[in-house]
Amino acid sequence: MRSRLATAFLQYPEPPPPVPDKKAIAAALKAGIEVPGAHAEQAVRLDIR
Repeated sequence: MRSRLATAFLQYPEPPPPVPDKKAIAAALKAGIEVPGAHAEQAVRLDIR
């Protein structure tokens, strides 16, 4: 559906910024591929409920 409003009254939002593909980064790190700006950590977590 096209708007009948003049372009002066329309807003064009900016596209969202790129998002890192965490699954691809994790797979690359597990395969031994170096990924600049990323590293893998293992942590111990304790939940008390």
